[in-house]
Amino acid sequence: MGTFLEMLQAVFFALSILKLASKAARNYKRWRMELRKRK
Repeated sequence: MGTFLEMLQAVFFALSILKLASKAARNYKRWRMELRKRK
């Protein structure tokens, strides 16, 4: 049972990291577009 719970925790951890990464990438693209508009 312990290993199964550890696997679940690892999966949730990876999913949350992927969500944060995609969010950061979107914000980064938006930020770069804003910089380009100002110039």
